[in-house]
Amino acid sequence: MGYQLHPDLSFARFETDLIFLDLSRDRYFRLGAREAQAFVRLIDDEADDRDISALQRLVRHVPGSGVPAPVSMALPARQYDSHPDLRVSAVATLCALTSQLRAGWLTRHRPLARIVRGLRRVGVSKCGGADKMSSIVAAHARADLLYSAHDRCLAKSIALYVTLRRAGVSAQLVFGVAAKPFAAHCWVQAGDRLVNGELAVTRLFSPILVIE
Repeated sequence: MGYQLHPDLSFARFETDLIFLDLSRDRYFRLGAREAQAFVRLIDDEADDRDISALQRLVRHVPGSGVPAPVSMALPARQYDSHPDLRVSAVATLCALTSQLRAGWLTRHRPLARIVRGLRRVGVSKCGGADKMSSIVAAHARADLLYSAHDRCLAKSIALYVTLRRAGVSAQLVFGVAAKPFAAHCWVQAGDRLVNGELAVTRLFSPILVIE
């Protein structure tokens, strides 16, 4: 018999420390000591019946074998070169700013689970692609100067992710966490390249959820 997390749950592991994201409740949380020990034994494939009983609110039985696993996506290894000298039109900057403002409204007025469901439906367009990436990233960087970056990584990353995907770029939206002290962050990644934000900051976080 295998086990998997209930829908809308994901986690990151820091040795014996665990941080969970519950999309349905729009929150991050840690387990109590007993549950944490039981969950570590489960993902190490060493759990007994008492452990499974203690974890009923987190996991469910599934056919076959297997246990829950943290996100395996590697952190970005390099920063995307957005060509800062690239000329960006006022129209492109306005479009990027509008996208960021719309995403900011969503993050304030829509549950995270609903937002994520919508993002998972954003496919990669067959038109465009890498040739449009530089101009999009540059436009969003310019819009950042008009829309405060403080505490807005989620809205900015959502806007950039959607724009890139619709332009044919296979980007990923990554939610990350740090354990001590706890912190959460969000960024856009394309392969091993960080598309927005600072590489040194992003590499302080571990992915807990990836939308692609």
